[in-house]
Amino acid sequence: MAERPPLRVIWLKRDLRLRDHAPLAEAMRLGGPHLLLYCFEPTDLAHPSTSGRHVAFVQQGLADMDAQWGAWVEKGEMRPGASTSPVHADAGEVFRHLNERFRLLGVHSYCESGLRHTYDRDLALARFFEEAGVPWHEHQRDGVKRGRRDRTGWREGWFAHMEAPQEHPEWSRFDPVDPQQLAWPEAWRRLPVPNEDPQRFQPGGERKAHAYLETFVTDRI
Repeated sequence: MAERPPLRVIWLKRDLRLRDHAPLAEAMRLGGPHLLLYCFEPTDLAHPSTSGRHVAFVQQGLADMDAQWGAWVEKGEMRPGASTSPVHADAGEVFRHLNERFRLLGVHSYCESGLRHTYDRDLALARFFEEAGVPWHEHQRDGVKRGRRDRTGWREGWFAHMEAPQEHPEWSRFDPVDPQQLAWPEAWRRLPVPNEDPQRFQPGGERKAHAYLETFVTDRI
Protein backbone atom coordinates (compact mmCIF):
# COMPACT_ATOMS: atom_id res chain seq x y z
CA MET A 1 0.00 0.00 0.00
CA ALA A 2 1.38 3.39 -1.01
CA GLU A 3 2.24 5.81 1.74
CA ARG A 4 -0.41 8.46 2.23
CA PRO A 5 0.73 12.01 1.35
CA PRO A 6 0.80 14.56 4.21
CA LEU A 7 -1.91 17.18 4.67
CA ARG A 8 -2.66 19.88 7.21
CA VAL A 9 -6.32 20.94 7.41
CA ILE A 10 -7.66 24.34 8.47
CA TRP A 11 -11.33 23.78 9.30
CA LEU A 12 -12.86 27.21 8.85
CA LYS A 13 -16.14 26.63 10.69
CA ARG A 14 -17.66 30.10 11.40
CA ASP A 15 -14.50 32.19 11.00
CA LEU A 16 -14.11 33.33 7.40
CA ARG A 17 -11.37 35.89 7.65
CA LEU A 18 -7.72 36.12 6.64
CA ARG A 19 -6.48 38.33 9.47
CA ASP A 20 -6.44 37.85 13.23
CA HIS A 21 -6.99 34.11 12.77
CA ALA A 22 -5.02 31.95 15.22
CA PRO A 23 -5.68 28.55 13.57
CA LEU A 24 -4.57 29.85 10.17
CA ALA A 25 -1.49 31.51 11.67
CA GLU A 26 -0.53 28.30 13.48
CA ALA A 27 -1.03 26.14 10.38
CA MET A 28 1.16 28.46 8.29
CA ARG A 29 3.93 28.30 10.89
CA LEU A 30 3.86 24.49 11.01
CA GLY A 31 3.90 24.03 7.24
CA GLY A 32 1.76 22.22 4.70
CA PRO A 33 0.49 21.08 2.36
CA HIS A 34 -2.59 22.99 3.45
CA LEU A 35 -6.31 22.51 2.88
CA LEU A 36 -8.75 25.28 3.79
CA LEU A 37 -11.93 23.36 4.39
CA TYR A 38 -15.50 24.53 4.81
CA CYS A 39 -18.33 22.02 5.32
CA PHE A 40 -21.89 22.87 4.38
CA GLU A 41 -23.25 20.18 6.68
CA PRO A 42 -26.68 18.73 5.84
CA THR A 43 -27.36 18.28 9.55
CA ASP A 44 -26.77 21.97 10.14
CA LEU A 45 -28.62 23.11 7.01
CA ALA A 46 -31.69 21.14 8.11
CA HIS A 47 -31.71 22.73 11.57
CA PRO A 48 -34.54 25.25 12.21
CA SER A 49 -31.97 27.93 13.10
CA THR A 50 -30.44 27.86 9.60
CA SER A 51 -31.94 29.75 6.65
CA GLY A 52 -31.02 30.70 3.11
CA ARG A 53 -29.49 33.96 4.27
CA HIS A 54 -26.95 32.01 6.34
CA VAL A 55 -25.95 29.99 3.28
CA ALA A 56 -25.58 33.14 1.17
CA PHE A 57 -23.55 34.90 3.88
CA VAL A 58 -21.10 32.00 4.11
CA GLN A 59 -20.75 31.73 0.34
CA GLN A 60 -20.00 35.45 0.10
CA GLY A 61 -17.42 35.10 2.87
CA LEU A 62 -15.66 32.26 1.08
CA ALA A 63 -15.72 34.16 -2.22
CA ASP A 64 -14.17 37.19 -0.51
CA MET A 65 -11.32 35.07 0.87
CA ASP A 66 -10.63 33.66 -2.60
CA ALA A 67 -10.72 37.15 -4.15
CA GLN A 68 -8.22 38.54 -1.64
CA TRP A 69 -5.84 35.65 -2.26
CA GLY A 70 -6.11 36.21 -6.01
CA ALA A 71 -5.00 39.81 -5.59
CA TRP A 72 -2.06 38.80 -3.39
CA VAL A 73 -0.96 36.16 -5.90
CA GLU A 74 -0.93 38.80 -8.64
CA LYS A 75 1.33 40.93 -6.45
CA GLY A 76 3.68 38.02 -5.87
CA GLU A 77 2.94 37.94 -2.14
CA MET A 78 1.91 34.27 -2.11
CA ARG A 79 2.12 31.26 -4.40
CA PRO A 80 -0.66 30.44 -6.88
CA GLY A 81 -3.33 27.87 -6.11
CA ALA A 82 -4.78 29.34 -2.93
CA SER A 83 -8.52 28.79 -2.60
CA THR A 84 -11.07 27.61 -0.10
CA SER A 85 -12.46 24.10 -0.50
CA PRO A 86 -16.18 24.01 0.34
CA VAL A 87 -18.02 20.69 0.35
CA HIS A 88 -21.64 19.72 0.95
CA ALA A 89 -21.23 16.95 3.53
CA ASP A 90 -21.14 16.41 7.27
CA ALA A 91 -17.74 17.01 8.84
CA GLY A 92 -17.42 13.48 10.18
CA GLU A 93 -17.73 12.01 6.69
CA VAL A 94 -15.29 14.53 5.28
CA PHE A 95 -12.57 13.85 7.83
CA ARG A 96 -12.93 10.08 7.46
CA HIS A 97 -12.54 10.55 3.69
CA LEU A 98 -9.42 12.68 4.18
CA ASN A 99 -7.90 10.34 6.74
CA GLU A 100 -8.17 7.44 4.30
CA ARG A 101 -6.28 9.36 1.61
CA PHE A 102 -3.82 11.50 3.57
CA ARG A 103 -1.56 11.37 6.59
CA LEU A 104 -3.20 14.18 8.51
CA LEU A 105 -0.52 16.30 10.16
CA GLY A 106 -3.12 18.20 12.14
CA VAL A 107 -6.52 19.86 12.08
CA HIS A 108 -6.66 23.52 13.08
CA SER A 109 -9.87 25.34 13.99
CA TYR A 110 -11.54 27.64 16.45
CA CYS A 111 -13.52 26.09 19.27
CA GLU A 112 -17.00 26.81 18.04
CA SER A 113 -19.71 28.08 20.38
CA GLY A 114 -22.99 27.12 18.80
CA LEU A 115 -25.94 24.82 19.20
CA ARG A 116 -26.15 21.39 20.78
CA HIS A 117 -25.90 19.47 17.52
CA THR A 118 -22.58 21.13 16.69
CA TYR A 119 -21.31 20.40 20.20
CA ASP A 120 -22.22 16.72 19.83
CA ARG A 121 -20.53 16.66 16.40
CA ASP A 122 -17.34 18.06 17.89
CA LEU A 123 -17.35 15.52 20.72
CA ALA A 124 -17.67 12.72 18.17
CA LEU A 125 -14.90 14.19 16.02
CA ALA A 126 -12.62 14.56 19.03
CA ARG A 127 -12.98 10.83 19.65
CA PHE A 128 -12.32 10.06 15.99
CA PHE A 129 -9.18 12.23 15.86
CA GLU A 130 -7.84 10.69 19.06
CA GLU A 131 -8.37 7.15 17.78
CA ALA A 132 -6.80 8.05 14.41
CA GLY A 133 -3.83 9.80 16.03
CA VAL A 134 -4.65 13.14 14.40
CA PRO A 135 -3.81 16.25 16.45
CA TRP A 136 -6.76 18.65 16.66
CA HIS A 137 -5.62 22.16 17.58
CA GLU A 138 -8.66 24.11 18.81
CA HIS A 139 -8.26 27.80 19.63
CA GLN A 140 -10.50 29.96 21.78
CA ARG A 141 -12.37 32.39 19.54
CA ASP A 142 -13.93 34.78 22.05
CA GLY A 143 -14.96 34.96 25.70
CA VAL A 144 -17.09 31.82 25.44
CA LYS A 145 -15.58 28.51 26.58
CA ARG A 146 -17.49 25.39 25.63
CA GLY A 147 -18.19 22.82 28.30
CA ARG A 148 -17.63 25.03 31.33
CA ARG A 149 -19.53 23.97 34.46
CA ASP A 150 -19.09 27.24 36.36
CA ARG A 151 -17.60 30.73 36.00
CA THR A 152 -14.55 30.18 38.20
CA GLY A 153 -11.70 32.17 36.66
CA TRP A 154 -13.87 33.24 33.75
CA ARG A 155 -13.34 36.99 34.24
CA GLU A 156 -9.55 36.70 34.41
CA GLY A 157 -9.48 34.40 31.42
CA TRP A 158 -11.69 36.73 29.39
CA PHE A 159 -9.38 39.73 29.95
CA ALA A 160 -6.27 37.67 29.25
CA HIS A 161 -7.74 36.45 25.96
CA MET A 162 -9.01 39.86 24.84
CA GLU A 163 -5.71 41.56 25.66
CA ALA A 164 -3.57 38.97 23.85
CA PRO A 165 -1.92 40.14 20.61
CA GLN A 166 -3.62 39.27 17.34
CA GLU A 167 -2.19 36.40 15.29
CA HIS A 168 -1.92 37.09 11.57
CA PRO A 169 -1.10 34.28 9.11
CA GLU A 170 2.14 34.51 7.15
CA TRP A 171 0.62 33.86 3.74
CA SER A 172 3.95 33.51 1.96
CA ARG A 173 4.16 30.11 3.72
CA PHE A 174 0.82 28.88 2.38
CA ASP A 175 1.33 25.59 0.53
CA PRO A 176 -1.98 24.65 -1.17
CA VAL A 177 -2.76 20.99 -1.69
CA ASP A 178 -3.40 19.81 -5.24
CA PRO A 179 -7.23 19.77 -5.51
CA GLN A 180 -7.08 16.62 -7.65
CA GLN A 181 -5.71 14.70 -4.68
CA LEU A 182 -8.82 15.42 -2.63
CA ALA A 183 -11.05 13.22 -4.79
CA TRP A 184 -14.26 14.69 -3.40
CA PRO A 185 -17.37 12.64 -4.27
CA GLU A 186 -19.46 14.35 -6.92
CA ALA A 187 -22.40 14.76 -4.54
CA TRP A 188 -20.21 16.75 -2.15
CA ARG A 189 -19.30 19.19 -4.92
CA ARG A 190 -22.94 20.22 -5.37
CA LEU A 191 -23.10 23.11 -2.94
CA PRO A 192 -26.38 24.35 -1.45
CA VAL A 193 -28.22 27.15 -3.21
CA PRO A 194 -29.66 29.95 -1.04
CA ASN A 195 -33.46 30.07 -1.13
CA GLU A 196 -33.51 33.78 -0.22
CA ASP A 197 -32.29 36.75 -2.26
CA PRO A 198 -28.88 37.72 -0.77
CA GLN A 199 -29.34 41.27 -2.05
CA ARG A 200 -31.93 41.84 0.69
CA PHE A 201 -29.44 41.32 3.52
CA GLN A 202 -26.09 42.57 4.75
CA PRO A 203 -23.43 41.02 2.50
CA GLY A 204 -20.81 38.66 3.87
CA GLY A 205 -17.05 38.80 3.56
CA GLU A 206 -14.18 40.18 5.62
CA ARG A 207 -13.77 43.34 3.57
CA LYS A 208 -17.48 44.16 3.87
CA ALA A 209 -17.24 43.60 7.63
CA HIS A 210 -14.39 46.10 7.93
CA ALA A 211 -16.32 48.60 5.80
CA TYR A 212 -19.42 48.29 7.99
CA LEU A 213 -17.32 48.64 11.13
CA GLU A 214 -15.69 51.77 9.75
CA THR A 215 -19.04 53.41 9.00
CA PHE A 216 -20.32 52.42 12.43
CA VAL A 217 -17.46 53.97 14.40
CA THR A 218 -17.17 57.07 12.19
CA ASP A 219 -20.71 57.90 11.05
CA ARG A 220 -23.36 56.07 13.05
CA ILE A 221 -22.56 56.73 16.70
